[in-house]
Amino acid sequence: MINAEQVLKVFHTKENDVVALDRVDLQVDEGEFFVLLGPSGSGKTTLLRCVGGLEDPDGGEIHLGGDLVYSGNTNVVVPPELRRVGMVFQSYAIWPHMTVADNVGLPLKEGNMKVPRDQVDAKVKRALELVGLQDLGPRPAPLLSGGQQQRVALARALAVEPRVLLMDEPLSNLDARLREEVRAEIKNLAKQMGLTVLYVTHDQEEAMDLADRIAVMHLGRILQLGSSEELYMNPVEPRVAQFFGEMNWVKGEMGDAGVVNTSFGAMKATTNSAIASGSKVRVGVRPEHVELVPGQGAAADGLSFPAEILSQTFLGDRRTFTVKLGDTILTARGDPEVSISGAVTVRIQPNRASCFADDGSVD
Repeated sequence: MINAEQVLKVFHTKENDVVALDRVDLQVDEGEFFVLLGPSGSGKTTLLRCVGGLEDPDGGEIHLGGDLVYSGNTNVVVPPELRRVGMVFQSYAIWPHMTVADNVGLPLKEGNMKVPRDQVDAKVKRALELVGLQDLGPRPAPLLSGGQQQRVALARALAVEPRVLLMDEPLSNLDARLREEVRAEIKNLAKQMGLTVLYVTHDQEEAMDLADRIAVMHLGRILQLGSSEELYMNPVEPRVAQFFGEMNWVKGEMGDAGVVNTSFGAMKATTNSAIASGSKVRVGVRPEHVELVPGQGAAADGLSFPAEILSQTFLGDRRTFTVKLGDTILTARGDPEVSISGAVTVRIQPNRASCFADDGSVD
């Protein structure tokens, strides 16, 4: 459905040129909920805007549903209103002088996506029903809550029956409870309608909940692409591991046979690429993969080490511990009802320590 090849976008400033998209390739299948995830400045919004026609790339090609909508080689640039995409942004773009129904019906009455007048009311009604606002059509837009305004923006995007729905941080202006509520509605609606969605967020929990697949972006490039489970459990490089969930980092030196020499002992770790013996490395371990056993009875297995608990915090559904191994501090998660203090044995779950070359990309 979406096929972007070698998409380049450079922003020119007085000081320098900023490469926002560095020859990015992206394929999104029909009916797929695809999320672009990354920090500010990673290029995710620029890529979405290029797909929607709100930004013109400086090279590459973009196809939507088999139609060429941009080509740097043949100078094809199809305007946004002819790409048959629906767009929902962080700002709701609700016209305050209009009713809910008039806001939803605006693109059906004006511009290149307008439909015959006798079809407008039925399409507006259907769109409002989809987002649960069927009783609010006559209401003035300023009387809506934030969550209702976002639903109106979503209904307006759906009213034009787009082949692709583009969403750029649509939940960031909502409070935590509303974010979860509207997120669930978007997820169910996309599945119910078989929508193809390209969704931008910096929130990894939001991405994991919504996406069929996720692309983690950094400085205009896709670092890794896959399901949420693949990215979380098997990151291919430190920046993906760092961004995609909380991570403990242990500095060390690569030894032989998958062993890393650290300040607190020889530690077993898995690697995704060949790392020469003697190289500086970082080992990443998720807090939930750090187990704590009272007493210091560590075995010489490369997974168990004597440690001391420095502090613990009760967080309702879990308890977090700060532990010290040599000069290394780790965070562990455990049962909220189990309090442990003093000397302990830290045990790393087998095959849960990932080793990467220490290239300085993470702190």
